[in-house]
Amino acid sequence: LFRSDFLMKEIHHRVKNNLQVISSLLSLQSQHLKDAEALKSIRESRDRVKSMALIHQNLYEEDRQLFIEVSEYITKLSQSLFQSYNIEPERILLQTNIGKMVFDVDTVTSLGLIINELITNSLKYAFPENRSGKLEVNLNKEQQYLVLQVKDNGVGVPKDFNLSQLKSFGYQIIRSFSAKMKAEVNVYNDSGTNFVMKIPLKRITEWQGE
Repeated sequence: LFRSDFLMKEIHHRVKNNLQVISSLLSLQSQHLKDAEALKSIRESRDRVKSMALIHQNLYEEDRQLFIEVSEYITKLSQSLFQSYNIEPERILLQTNIGKMVFDVDTVTSLGLIINELITNSLKYAFPENRSGKLEVNLNKEQQYLVLQVKDNGVGVPKDFNLSQLKSFGYQIIRSFSAKMKAEVNVYNDSGTNFVMKIPLKRITEWQGE
C-alpha cells in the first residue's frame, strides 16, 4: 500500500511539473508575439494549464490521491488569476464562500476550468477603465445540488446575451463541461453579471472517508 501511494504521489508530481513546463513555454512564446489577439490567447491557454497543474499539486500534497479539497484549490486558482491579470487587491475585492467538500479529480477539473473562464471574463470585461468592484465565487450544496455562483458588480452582460450561441473557446469550455455534469446554467444581470450553475449531486463522486 505504501509503495502504491508513493507511486501515485510521484505521478502527480511529474504531471504537475510537466504542466508547469508547458506553462513556461507558453510564457516564453508570448514574449516574441506582437499581435494582441495572439498574446491574449496564449495567456488564456497558460492560465488553463495552471488550473490543471494546481490540481496535481494539491493531489501531491494531500494524503488522498484521487480526491481534492475544493476550498483550498479554488482559492489558489482565484488568486493565481488575479496575479496573472495584475489585479490590485484594493481595486477588485475577491470574496469566496466555499463549503468544506472533497471531490474526485474529474469533478474538480471540470469545476476548475469553468471557474477559470468565468473569473477571467470578469477580470477582462466587468471593470473597464480600471474601475473598482467586487467578485464573488461561491460553491455550496443546496438540497440535491452543488451550486456554483460567480458574481461581479461590474457592467453586466448585454440584454441579448445567450450562452448557447457564443463561439469563443472559453464559452465552449463552459458549455462542454456543464453538459458533461448535466448542470443547469443561468446567466443574468443582477447589479452586474451573475452566473449560477446547479449540478446534480448524483453526478459527483465525493470523499466518504474519515
